[in-house]
Amino acid sequence: MLYNINNETEKPGNGDRERIKQAYISLFENLGKAATLKVGSEEEAKDIVGDVFLEMLQNPKAIQNCESLPSYLYQCVHNDCMDYLKRQKIKRKYEKDMSDVSDVYQRQDNDTPLHLLILKESETEVLNAIDKLPTRCKESILGRLEGLSYQEIADKLNVDVHTVRNHISNGMSKLRNYFGKK
Repeated sequence: MLYNINNETEKPGNGDRERIKQAYISLFENLGKAATLKVGSEEEAKDIVGDVFLEMLQNPKAIQNCESLPSYLYQCVHNDCMDYLKRQKIKRKYEKDMSDVSDVYQRQDNDTPLHLLILKESETEVLNAIDKLPTRCKESILGRLEGLSYQEIADKLNVDVHTVRNHISNGMSKLRNYFGKK
């Protein structure tokens, strides 16, 4: 039996929250079906409908003057479905653009002798720049390059983890300045 939520007389203390609860009980399934038809995913549709009800519970006064709560809910679900579809379209476009960029880089032959020479020279230049850093900064950055955690570096240098973070941060700042001037 469906609860009549259109003309509910509100009981003292229950107010709009009771109206929302009854709407949830009687309409959630149908709202979910309508949302599923729009977005094509039952799981996403349930999330959308749940979010609509959660939003209403967070602001129950928004429905105080609402004459037809079911119509209002269907409109809210419809709007949220349209927003979801817009976000999905943007996400798909972004993913396609990123895929296109990735394809371009993958098509480049990165194993050419010239590329390997440039890579080796760049690595040498970076290591030379790191070697010019103060001792603790250098040791901290080299530790990270070796794959050590901040804690492992701190234990190795007998310092606090925060000190290691500061050394790395200062060292990276000096490296950025060094390479920015070249």
